[in-house]
Amino acid sequence: MPDFLQLSLFPAGALQSSVITTVWVGVCVVVFLNARFGTTLAGLVVPGYLVPLFFVKPASAIVVLAEAYITYGLAWLLANKLLVRFGYSEMFGRDRFFALILLSVLVRICLDFFLIPLLIASSGDLFAQYDLQNNLQSFGLIIVALIANQMWMGGVVKGSKALFLYLGLTFIIINWLLIPLTNFNIGGLNYMYEDLATSLLSSPKAYIILLTTAFIASRMNLQFGWEFNGILIPALLALQWYQPEKLLFTFVEAAVILFLGIMALRTPLLRGITFEGGRLLLLFFNIGFVYKILLGFALIEYLPTAKISDYFGFGYIVSTLIAVKVYQKQIALKMAVSTVFTSFVGISLATIAGFALTFVGDKSPAIENVSDLRSAVLSQQSVQEIYAEIRPVSFFSEVKPTEVDEQERQMFVQLLNALKHASPENISALLPTLEEQAEQSDIDIWLLGAKQLVLHKEGIGFYAINLQPESELVIEVTRARAELGAATFGLALFQKTHANALFIDLSYQLQNSGEYLFDSDLDGGFFQAAHETFSQHNVLQIRGALKITEQRKRLNREQDTDTSMLTVLRTLPEALPVGLLNNVVSDLNIQWRSQGNSPQWQHDKFGIAELRLNNREMRSALARIEVYQSTSGDAQVDHVEGYLISWLLERKQFIAQKGSNDFVKPQENQLLFWYQDILIPLMSWLSTFEQQGWTEQSRNELQRLNWQAASVGYEFRLLEQPLTQKQFLILEEQHLKADLDNRKNWASLVINLNANSNYLVMVPNPFYDRTSFEFGAALFNKLQSRFLLLSGTHPWANTDGSSNVTMAGNKHSLFHTMFMAISKEFDSRSPTPVLIRGFSFQESRPFPEELAMVSLWRNINQYNAGPETDKLMAELQDLGLSYRFVNGDFVTSPYYQSTSQQIDYINYLKQEQFITLWISPLVRDSFKATDAIKVEEQHARLLGLPVYRRDIRSFAIQTQGAYPNAIELHRYLQSYATNRNIHSLANAISLYQQGSLVYLLDSSSLQQFLLLLDDQENLIAAINLNSLNQRKLSTAKPEAVNQFVNARYLWLVPEGIVESSKP
Repeated sequence: MPDFLQLSLFPAGALQSSVITTVWVGVCVVVFLNARFGTTLAGLVVPGYLVPLFFVKPASAIVVLAEAYITYGLAWLLANKLLVRFGYSEMFGRDRFFALILLSVLVRICLDFFLIPLLIASSGDLFAQYDLQNNLQSFGLIIVALIANQMWMGGVVKGSKALFLYLGLTFIIINWLLIPLTNFNIGGLNYMYEDLATSLLSSPKAYIILLTTAFIASRMNLQFGWEFNGILIPALLALQWYQPEKLLFTFVEAAVILFLGIMALRTPLLRGITFEGGRLLLLFFNIGFVYKILLGFALIEYLPTAKISDYFGFGYIVSTLIAVKVYQKQIALKMAVSTVFTSFVGISLATIAGFALTFVGDKSPAIENVSDLRSAVLSQQSVQEIYAEIRPVSFFSEVKPTEVDEQERQMFVQLLNALKHASPENISALLPTLEEQAEQSDIDIWLLGAKQLVLHKEGIGFYAINLQPESELVIEVTRARAELGAATFGLALFQKTHANALFIDLSYQLQNSGEYLFDSDLDGGFFQAAHETFSQHNVLQIRGALKITEQRKRLNREQDTDTSMLTVLRTLPEALPVGLLNNVVSDLNIQWRSQGNSPQWQHDKFGIAELRLNNREMRSALARIEVYQSTSGDAQVDHVEGYLISWLLERKQFIAQKGSNDFVKPQENQLLFWYQDILIPLMSWLSTFEQQGWTEQSRNELQRLNWQAASVGYEFRLLEQPLTQKQFLILEEQHLKADLDNRKNWASLVINLNANSNYLVMVPNPFYDRTSFEFGAALFNKLQSRFLLLSGTHPWANTDGSSNVTMAGNKHSLFHTMFMAISKEFDSRSPTPVLIRGFSFQESRPFPEELAMVSLWRNINQYNAGPETDKLMAELQDLGLSYRFVNGDFVTSPYYQSTSQQIDYINYLKQEQFITLWISPLVRDSFKATDAIKVEEQHARLLGLPVYRRDIRSFAIQTQGAYPNAIELHRYLQSYATNRNIHSLANAISLYQQGSLVYLLDSSSLQQFLLLLDDQENLIAAINLNSLNQRKLSTAKPEAVNQFVNARYLWLVPEGIVESSKP
């Protein structure tokens, strides 16, 4: 619908894409049918809540209905059969409704925890193209109980008829009136993804509060006659005590509705009309809805950065129900006090009950079980995993290093002396003695696969000893609890160098003087005992920058430094890994000293060093050490000549397949290394290259980047296309790993060094979204875009979902890390992201006539979408693709890109637009690229036509002239291009006698052409066998062949017959 006919009724960011609007429609439907036909006035919010769910997650809506019917069935059996059989009366009123709420929770537990996961697990590949995990789940806290209550009030038959009548009319109004005539967009509804209402798995606290408060409200109403307009009102308000301002806004909104409602009822227009029941409720709800609309527009004007929904009352109809009950009973103060008091008592008791439940069951965490054993062979755990388990135990310990028993220290020294001579061969014999000594010194001990032994003294220290070290180096972290990243870096260095030992001081003690003391500061401490036992003048101490809290305390009044420094006592430790440190620490400065103040430095006199890193350098070092490889410096940037499309097809075969589990999930430190040491410098290099081009400095910097990439198994490749001289810089997994089993299958990045537009074309789901891979490459070429980002995996290659690179919450992927770096770090011109997806036929929905669905994020006004979007739409039309904007109607709502990991990220950037293109399966044949023999080539050979595989640009162009029988010849050729009728091709061959008709597979694009050549093999005309449009292009135009190939026009013909020939 044109923009001027669309009513902008709802404020953006609130009611424009809120379930409150659909609930308003549903309430109107329910009240109208109740007043006109006497249907049940129950479940007022149900139609407006469920209908949007049918739009965006129909399977979840079906689950909700199924749970409601099961709940009703169980309640009916309980009330009418079981209780009566045991001599009790039937349930009714508030007791029956509370039973429905309780049973709905039990039903959801059974389905969400057991039945649905079992169904998903047993379905196998039956629903291969449907994500059951994210679609087959229930929603809402009370919606199931409300539907079951509606069944009860009218009976299951009448209740079902009324329910589906409400749903059907609400659906019709939303789909054919609300969405087309207003600015409402159902695709942007985010209420279904809030933690509170999404799943029982994520909201147990909410259910405890809801049930507890509902029960208390029921008792209060029975004992004291307190009115709430339903026990759900205080129960729902109790959920808001963690956000008391929401509670306040609810009562403010109720007061506004009550005041305006009283004023409206006193007007001459309404004074003589009786307002009771549904009519009164609808009046008050409409007043509240108008209030929300006006408040939304006011906040946009005066508080543009505010989240509008935060200023609305809680729930969809709670404030209206409060206002109605106050008006009917004239008990404003009494109802407000009783409701607030009941909700407060409910939240208090629920909190106590929830806290008590934490003590039920296994009271001992895993680490305590291991500690009780004092010894365990944990072959599946690493030193890092053990440290992660004991870290919270020691960090929150109240043990003080100065209060440790001297006898324990002496036993610890004996334990260390025994360990000094331990080896994989004798560790089994020594283990009983080690266990006894550890018991006497109150130390936890672990043996890790007969290779490493770990000790832990709570609140004092963590000690790891290699039983078969490759280096005599001892790594020490002297202040793990006060300095950022020091322990993590020490652990990584210990594993990377296979060092002799690692000691981490976990102590932390405040003295009366205000200074902080550590065990490593004590001459007689555990740390010093370990140091003296294992130090052979081969010690590296790791220091980090103070944490923020410690900076305020200024531990020991030390002066922080912004520079990273390696301080050496007289001589370097013999086993110090200088090469590794030079690679993981930028600009490593060395300072020499002749003495030191710490007990360790005073003991050794020489051969001890301290590496101190600031926050930024610590983060970089942590990332680099994870990926460090000593041989990466030999890698050279490969400069090759070829075509981009051929490169893409060659790499397509290496994409991780569905269910293969070939996608290797990257670690956080690896991604940090990518971001800081490869991608940020790459974006800086690209900005400089655009200004200066190829220089000796740019080549050297690119070579250094290639060395960095080689350390993580990637490489840069410079691809130059023949004839056009276009250059593409490709960052991909190393070619030598293509035939190996150790591929990571992360992502590939293509950078057009001759780009004319600033787009980031992304293909996240190759294979899964059919045609998206080839179409993404074609669009990248058509736009002359700067970036093309390709995922290296099928989204369901790994069964745990880690290979789905666009799934919200999946931060650990190189695809997303590359997206972040390009979006944030590329100069000041953030490219417009264009995500390529594919859609398929759906039996439950009409199939779109258009070849592309365009989903806009943030700026959803399709009539003023911005210059980058407008240009993209023009390019789509030039390619012959009809398109349709996703506006939230029944046909397009599944294609609304409401959330993804990339969209979640750009919420924090000044990104004007994010575009998702959904491509129809009907374009598959037009964009499918392959260098295999095709049926068209077989036809050509069968009819004796010359067959060429070369770049169409290599032909000389005949810009003028004509040929006989042009109109009839064009008609036969176009008939063949449309339906592959070989007789049409044979007729065309017989008509063209002025030269030769040849078949060409263009090597630059893998498109198929039939060419009309003259006797000198100059190109006169050409028809594209893969075109989607009917456009013609004159050979006389500048860059005619480039435009003809990139835009995939149907005809390229001489100037003289462009207009005259109309096949």
